[in-house]
Amino acid sequence: MDLYHNYLRRLYGTDIPVRIRYFNLMSHSTAWICIFVVLMCLILKGNSMCLVTAACSAVFAFAMSYCAQHFRSSFKVITAFTEIILSFFSVPMLFITAGGIHGGFMAGVALAFAYTLFILPGAFGITLTVIEAFYYAGMIWFAYFYPGYVSTWGSPSYYIWSVALCNAVISVIVGFSVKFMISMYQHELDSINEISKKHDELALLDPLTGLYVREYAESYLNSEIKKAWEEKIPLSVMFIDISNLNEINRKSRFHTADDLIIRVSEVLREQFGPD
Repeated sequence: MDLYHNYLRRLYGTDIPVRIRYFNLMSHSTAWICIFVVLMCLILKGNSMCLVTAACSAVFAFAMSYCAQHFRSSFKVITAFTEIILSFFSVPMLFITAGGIHGGFMAGVALAFAYTLFILPGAFGITLTVIEAFYYAGMIWFAYFYPGYVSTWGSPSYYIWSVALCNAVISVIVGFSVKFMISMYQHELDSINEISKKHDELALLDPLTGLYVREYAESYLNSEIKKAWEEKIPLSVMFIDISNLNEINRKSRFHTADDLIIRVSEVLREQFGPD
């Protein structure tokens, strides 16, 4: 369990920029899908080309995640290179070598679209997605009209198991990805709200004494007067003034007056509470 938490912390810790966390999520989910394909090749006796392609794609995805974390200045280049290799090489090769339109990797094609749009922002991501759409349409058309070029695994049970298992695994990974992205967004939002709340509190406090500033005191006093008037309850107001403060500033060091003000504020907090 500790190993699992360390794995998540290393990839998705709060010290890692959000854009790299998202890229790690996408690249590692792709790598685990490819590892699953490798296991299916071994269990269902699939062809060697599919096994090699899936294994190489998994290693590539893990390697690109490592590069994104350690070479952050080249992050945009790394993400673009990763998407191009996976979308235009790995996905088509796995599609052709895993049974084509009759295999279970059709869901991987849909996943490639989602990852491209999410990872690559702006016009470049949209342009690449449009190119992918035509590219995959041509690939599916080719597999349908020229089935002799599509590799089959020979096992009759492959097609049923591949469709069921691949869709199940990809659905789980997509669900986990969405849940994780929402949780990261909520965490970032909570952090921003907490910082904003602290900033607002600091703006209401005097930096020297830590007591509320005059503007807040007047607003609070007005609300209390209105409440006392409406509920017919007594209200007491006490004004405190430090005499001869200007004279103290003239005759002694400047910090002496500050120390006096701080001491008076401490006495007030001791007598009336921190609020």
